Amino acid sequence: FLMTLILLAPFVIFLANLKINDRHSNTIISDYSENILKTVEKNSLIITEGDTVTGPLWYFQSIGRGNNIVVIDKNILDWDWYIRNLNKKYPDTITLSLLNEPTSTGRLRQIISQNIKNLPIYTSFFNENFNKELLNEWTFTPVGIVYQITTAKQDIRHVEDRNTKLWRSYQIRNLDNYNGSFFVELHVKDYAVALNNLATIYIEGGLLEEAKEALQKSVGIHPIIKPIAEKNLEFIKKLEKRK
Repeated sequence: FLMTLILLAPFVIFLANLKINDRHSNTIISDYSENILKTVEKNSLIITEGDTVTGPLWYFQSIGRGNNIVVIDKNILDWDWYIRNLNKKYPDTITLSLLNEPTSTGRLRQIISQNIKNLPIYTSFFNENFNKELLNEWTFTPVGIVYQITTAKQDIRHVEDRNTKLWRSYQIRNLDNYNGSFFVELHVKDYAVALNNLATIYIEGGLLEEAKEALQKSVGIHPIIKPIAEKNLEFIKKLEKRK
């Protein structure tokens, strides 16, 4: 009887924990990475932040996809060995002169300055403090789930047309299936943030209907972003009443 209990124990533990550990339908990370590859053009540069974006993109490159995209992780730019490795892999894009710059922010600014005229440049993240440091020099525009850095503002109709096509093309599945995983949940939040930020650009450009559509999508994705999106929807109502 005792041996039977010992043999059954792992099975009971397995059943009790299966629900929270079952990952067979968790496609959030893979879908997010696929959507990034759909968004950025060939021969572009994307600045990432952290393992949940950088790692999957490196994986895709290891199997022959996205090799024409320069992936740079902002979080490890202050390591000299990383700069040397980037220079070996992308000698036309990353120069060893970066080693003379002591800070990661300075290195990033230099990378953007050296390449913005030749390559489309994107960030995979929206970081208000980071953006403030660079907003005086460049413009950040939501493009799907990423943000393009340009020297001047883009035409609002071009932004709207491009984003409409991208969001329709994205595969976004099982966003509620992150099972308490902090890192996977970050991507769920990123979808909501991107839509909310896109709506802000639409409001500034006078595209109120398009802004409402983006915000209505954002509201249902993540509870932290929901009140922000709802507040923006209220702001649109006030603008419409003034008209």
